Amino acid sequence: MGRFYYRAKTTLVFLISCYVLLRISQLMVAIRREQMKNSLLERVRDKPLCSDNEAVIRGLRRLTKDLIFIRMTVGRDPDMVRKIESHYNNLQKLLLEIEVLTKVNKTRKPTRLERGEVTTESSTQTGFFCPEVFRGSTYGYPFYRKGFEVTNCTTIKSRRSVSGLVTLIFDDLLVARKTPEGEKIADGKSYHKYLSSFFENLYQEYPGIKAFVLLNNSKINVNNVSKEWSTSIEIIQAHQTFKGETLRKLVNQVNTPYVLLATGVTHFKRVKLERLIRVLSAHKSLQFAGGSTRDLEGHWSSGCLQTKLKNYTLSLRAGYRKSLKECLVCDYLTGPFLAKTGVFKKFSLDARLNNGVYRDLFLRVKSKFSHTTRRGPTVVSCPDVMFHTRSLERTDADLLPFANKHSIRKIVELDGRVRWYGCRRGVIHRTADKCPVREGLLVPPCCLENLADAVKFLMSQCESNSIVCELQEGTLLGAVKMGKVLPWERDADITFLTRDYEKLRSMERVFTDRGYIFRDVSPPWCCIDGREAGGKIEIIADGWSIQLYGQHIMDSETLINKGLRPTRVLFSGQWVTVPTNPGEHIRNRYGVEVYRHVEHWMSTGAKSGWEAYNIEAGKFSPCPIRGFHGCIDQYNTDGTIQFEEI
Repeated sequence: MGRFYYRAKTTLVFLISCYVLLRISQLMVAIRREQMKNSLLERVRDKPLCSDNEAVIRGLRRLTKDLIFIRMTVGRDPDMVRKIESHYNNLQKLLLEIEVLTKVNKTRKPTRLERGEVTTESSTQTGFFCPEVFRGSTYGYPFYRKGFEVTNCTTIKSRRSVSGLVTLIFDDLLVARKTPEGEKIADGKSYHKYLSSFFENLYQEYPGIKAFVLLNNSKINVNNVSKEWSTSIEIIQAHQTFKGETLRKLVNQVNTPYVLLATGVTHFKRVKLERLIRVLSAHKSLQFAGGSTRDLEGHWSSGCLQTKLKNYTLSLRAGYRKSLKECLVCDYLTGPFLAKTGVFKKFSLDARLNNGVYRDLFLRVKSKFSHTTRRGPTVVSCPDVMFHTRSLERTDADLLPFANKHSIRKIVELDGRVRWYGCRRGVIHRTADKCPVREGLLVPPCCLENLADAVKFLMSQCESNSIVCELQEGTLLGAVKMGKVLPWERDADITFLTRDYEKLRSMERVFTDRGYIFRDVSPPWCCIDGREAGGKIEIIADGWSIQLYGQHIMDSETLINKGLRPTRVLFSGQWVTVPTNPGEHIRNRYGVEVYRHVEHWMSTGAKSGWEAYNIEAGKFSPCPIRGFHGCIDQYNTDGTIQFEEI
């Protein structure tokens, strides 16, 4: 027994010794690495990097731009977004370190941030107001109308009142009145009364502040506005000109550092403009700051939306990716916003737009600053600053000039409602029967929907009339891979059982009544295995060619004869008939790597669709319009998730 304990003790001592030696070895390696790092830094400090590193810096800047673009394209994958943002932040730090060490920037005076003189807390002292300090979680109990307090400071050289810093522009001012049923929008004679009350409240809080009031209702007579503040208020009727033109003229008259553009406001109580000024003045990159909104029904919103313009589609959704000083970084502000006057004048509002003028502004702001590598956020919403507003419902036609300006064919609103423009069948402001097809560009979604509708209508007619039809070729390929029309499609292909040729011909009126063109191209011929074969019909639907080819025998017929149901796939929301095993069919039809993407053979230079499925290039055709949201080369040639919103 004693011998056993002796051996165990010896083994334990040996293991402990090995562990200690291993840790000492790791520590020595770490020390050696640190010495090498320090030595390298000393050599760099003593001898700045050569100017050839300008090319390296330019390359890193291009890489950061690419990361931003990639980050915008993977907005639906939170894990990937976090990874890309981590790489982006690390790359920016590396870029800053290289620029500081190289003599490329040796003549540039280091910023206060690089010298370590500006902290997050002290940065707020660079504006017009002293910084705020949080007083604790119980300070504002129970209603929490307070929590932050302004500190006394000596760093502000030129303190000014809000009235001397901001000019107000009220667009479509909708003052509210109280009724037994709740708050309502004042109109007619009562409008003047409540308009006066509105200005009384405004000037109690901000005496002498300059304001422009833009009214879009020509029936309202505003000549009786109180003379008490007439020197500070200018009221304009905008019914004879474009709203964008009028607003642009008003902004050009502003001579204060900031301008507040408030649309659809019903009250102006407890609006903390100091908070928005403090945020904008403390952060150089910020240009626009908005707040939350509350309507007359009590519905509250943070006022912050994200936008995505891709493949002729503008999508809006709520949420934020980053925050700053208790504010949310946004793409689009739905409510009133404060802007730096100089930047606002530079961007300017489109004088040719009425409705959609603000959507246009923030799209241009995002386009301008989204690829800037060393800037911070540009647009924020601070939800603690609440505006009382009433949003006006816009019809599809109201936004048509805005959509046409940006080549938008589809708008997906926050509530999921879809607005169609351009070629979409059935809309009253349709502009064309078929979108132009061009190499390097995707097909606009309105055109894809038209083709999908035509295919679904044809397939439903086949089913209701007991005609055997199946999707074929690229139409089947799109159904299997994406469940819809391929975004680079050029036509549609459907096969039918030749014996049903006369049935299809007799249905010509069904298609022409829908506005389609029916063409009997060629009759069947005899024979294969004793059965008629062939026959071809073409249907022109909204400019699309749908080719129907007759076959003497089909998979679906075989299944039906066995008492089985044909195979169907979900195609743009409708189950349609396809060959028995569509996965096997397209693999054997197109061959190697069929689930990777290749453009239509008409765009690749092939002589016909029967040529081999060529995946060698590994990329789509280059875009003929650099930076356009409809470019096909912004997508990968593998995977379908990226095409979900098309």
